[in-house]
Amino acid sequence: MTTPSPQRKSTRTILLAFAALIFAWTIYQEYRPHYEVGQMEYRLVTGIQGNSFEIIMLETAKQYTVLDAEFKEIFEHNDAEVISRPEQLKLLQKYKDLQYRVSINNLAKERKAQFRLSREHFNMMRFNTTIQFEIDRKVKDSIISIVDM
Repeated sequence: MTTPSPQRKSTRTILLAFAALIFAWTIYQEYRPHYEVGQMEYRLVTGIQGNSFEIIMLETAKQYTVLDAEFKEIFEHNDAEVISRPEQLKLLQKYKDLQYRVSINNLAKERKAQFRLSREHFNMMRFNTTIQFEIDRKVKDSIISIVDM
């Protein structure tokens, strides 16, 4: 039996070290926060009633529309927050899978994308304001924090 030459051993060691480095880099990239910057185009609240997906409320910079007549008066008289906690509880009595969504025009990538976010972050969002936000790496369409407004 022949033993590998020292040159083959060092080449193998370098290749293994390089593979380990690439593996460590991909793990790092997976868990590193991912930030984007953009401006809100519109925001909406959606839910499922029965087997039907419904848009409950839609707001743009120029228009505020409540599509569910039952909640129209509640939403239109609320200045402090778009959706307060008691309103959220009322919505949850009627709708399953209540979601808060925003469409953001990404300034760096020059594209628009829609994201899900918490009620608290939804209420913080403002039109004509540049927003820096962190995206969840596992759930690509989910904002997990607002960094700067």
